[in-house]
Amino acid sequence: MAVVMRPRVRKCVSKMRNQMVEYDGFLFGSRKEAARYEELRLAQKEGSIKMLVVHPQFDIVIHGFHICKVIPDFSYLSPVTGTKVVEDVKSPVSRTQLYKLKKRLMKVVLGIDVHEI
Repeated sequence: MAVVMRPRVRKCVSKMRNQMVEYDGFLFGSRKEAARYEELRLAQKEGSIKMLVVHPQFDIVIHGFHICKVIPDFSYLSPVTGTKVVEDVKSPVSRTQLYKLKKRLMKVVLGIDVHEI
């Protein structure tokens, strides 16, 4: 039986002009992000992923100085490899210079690759 996703579209507009969506108690920046959450939630129920976290926070600290906070869309554990996977739902327009810098800092400082969906 297919699960029908019924997100609630919010009236406010995000910085990239997407319609913000409230679904399952979370506020997503776009319908695409809410749809990806539904896919990951179903994958967790099937057991293909574990420990799904919505909007996890990572602090970038260099030599004891807090540089910035990075909040990607999702993180989860892959039971096959046992590694943490971090995802960010992006359109080509939303890959700003600040996003590219924070993605690079995540790789260099924390050793975490951010997968773009």
